[in-house]
Formats: sequence, C-alpha cells, structure tokens
Amino acid sequence: MNKTKKIAEGYFTLEAALLTPMLLACLLLILYTGFYRYDACLLKQDACMLAVEGELPWKAEKTRESALSALQELYTEKYASFSLTQKELAVDEKSVTVALAGRLGVPTFQRALFPFAKEKFSVRTSIEGSRTNAASWIRNYRRLKELGEGLSGESYEQEK
Repeated sequence: MNKTKKIAEGYFTLEAALLTPMLLACLLLILYTGFYRYDACLLKQDACMLAVEGELPWKAEKTRESALSALQELYTEKYASFSLTQKELAVDEKSVTVALAGRLGVPTFQRALFPFAKEKFSVRTSIEGSRTNAASWIRNYRRLKELGEGLSGESYEQEK
C-alpha cells in the first residue's frame, strides 16, 4: 500500500511540469496578440489623423509642411512594444496619401516560443484622401443653405 502511494504522489508534479510551460506560452501569445491589435488600431488612427491634416484647404506646400511636422511630432511612446518602420506622406493638389508600417517587438527569450513572430506581428496601413478646395466648398455650402431655406419656406406654406 505504501509503495503505490509513493508512486501516485509524483503525478501532480509531473503534470505541473508539463502543463506550466504550455500555459505560459498560451498566455504570452494572448498578451502579445492584444498588444498587436492595440498597436494596429493606433497606427490606423494616426494615419487617419495625418490624412485629415493633409486635407486642409491650403496650398499644397503649406499643407505638406503642416502634415510633415505632424508626422515628425508623432507621439510614438503610446505604442505598446511597437516600433515604426515606415513613415511616408505624399501631398499634391488633389489628394493626400499616408503610409505607416511598424512591427511589434518580441523579446529574444520569446522568439523560441514564437518563431513566426517577426512576420506575423507587423502592421502596414495606407490612407488616401482628397484635398478640399475651399472655394468650391463655400459655393456648395451656400447652395445647400439656399436649398434648405427654400424647402423650409415651402413646407411652412404647405402647413398653413
């Protein structure tokens, strides 16, 4: 009876020794997947904000300077273990294009657990927008305002 009891006592230690590394690897994968999604959303948001900066109705040179200064002042400390690898901005008279790319940093001890991490944890986003022509925007606004006043006048007369 004592002999079987001693053999059975070692099962929990063996199971824990086998399961603990697998559970830790799964938890780290879940954690880094969350970091990846968070950083991907932030990168898309930054690209959209830079595109909006480039859509301002100024001359192309002034808009390009403003968007480039915003690109240089991009606050990169908000990313979680992420490094930007590409920053591109193109502004012309009719459009603006922003391309950003980055990669989630995986510590060296975890590269053994995630051999695919270098390729899979990279993000690339590109946003294109059309630049606003101030004169046409003002003209369209005035036309819509006149149309709205005309419609409200018609509906008011129809109610009487």
